[in-house]
Amino acid sequence: MQTITSPTFCGGVQFHIIGIMRRLADYYLNKAPTLDEMKKAHRKFIRDYNCQIHFAHRERQDGRHSPQDVLRGVLARTLPAPQLSRIFFATEFTRYLDRSGYIRFRRWRFYAEEGLAKQQVQISIYTSTLKIEYQDTELAFYTMEWAEDDTHIKEVKNPRLIETGYQSSQLKLWTLGPDEWLLFLKLPDYASRKKRKQVNVVQLPLPEIDENQLRIVSF
Repeated sequence: MQTITSPTFCGGVQFHIIGIMRRLADYYLNKAPTLDEMKKAHRKFIRDYNCQIHFAHRERQDGRHSPQDVLRGVLARTLPAPQLSRIFFATEFTRYLDRSGYIRFRRWRFYAEEGLAKQQVQISIYTSTLKIEYQDTELAFYTMEWAEDDTHIKEVKNPRLIETGYQSSQLKLWTLGPDEWLLFLKLPDYASRKKRKQVNVVQLPLPEIDENQLRIVSF
């Protein structure tokens, strides 16, 4: 069987790998409690996926049954970190932090960093993961459950704050208990506007004035 090493084939394999990674992104992000654990889990996934026998290559006759063997000797283009972030997180928004370090998004408040109050941050969303970052520095991750319309956020859980050099020395958060912080808060829905009742105005008829009254008024 002839080995195919064309750029089209290699590109297809690479995008297939990216598709698998995107589907598993939530699992690894939710399981890792810190940024270091996220990085370790990501490195392990890349290593295991590239080295293990792949179902799509099981019938190859050249002994190349893993993505690493199939792509052996093929140099791919290296992408910068910001561009990779835009690939993995399909939807992005920008918001400004309030004076307490929170953003407002889809009728929710999410904490990012009080030390960056009034600064513009970037919100990246992929499936059920929301990430907040400032100038390529990750600040916080949240796991969301979408409503049936795929637009409104039904539930938020698993908040993860990343320690950065922007942290405020005096962190002020709403306190739920001795050891709890309220990192996210659902805002009340907009009150429905009441339709104004249409008032029918009827002009009263003017009094009739006879000729004698007109003469008196004219004098």
